[in-house]
Amino acid sequence: MRLGEEPTPERHQVSDLPRVAPLVTEYRRPRLGGGAWGATTPAAWPVTLPSGRFGPGLQATVGYLTGRVGMSQREGHEVWAAVCQTAVSGGSIAALAQAVRTALAVPVVAAAPYGQRQPVRTAAETGWREQGKRGWVWIRPTARVTVVRGLAPRGAARAKARLGEDFWGVVGTDR
Repeated sequence: MRLGEEPTPERHQVSDLPRVAPLVTEYRRPRLGGGAWGATTPAAWPVTLPSGRFGPGLQATVGYLTGRVGMSQREGHEVWAAVCQTAVSGGSIAALAQAVRTALAVPVVAAAPYGQRQPVRTAAETGWREQGKRGWVWIRPTARVTVVRGLAPRGAARAKARLGEDFWGVVGTDR
């Protein structure tokens, strides 16, 4: 410590968010002219070119906001316009959410057996409405994955299917 230096200064920290701005990557391909008829031939697109208008970061965030947070398409459109300065239509949000669901289908199916192999399991159930119909969602957190599955009807048969037919162990619930 130097002479005159305070050993424990008083601190005041302020948290803020940086301005969110879209990162737009523009891809171009030349059209080569030639021939007597003036026809042009376009070059091939780069193999790294994403297939749609939106990159993986935006797709994942749409999936999180619409899936985990439960944001509607209209709300998503407003968030992207106000917070991210990016124009994303309601239809694009619906298509992106579906693409995320499709991309996660295989890992979700792979996670279920892992959850069923755990000797101690936690299961939470909550009501859910989708397309105007009442359903149930089972949530099974484990140390490595959390399995969330929808159940149209409730009952012992569905519980056995989710926990495992031959399960002999401990299940913690909130009931």
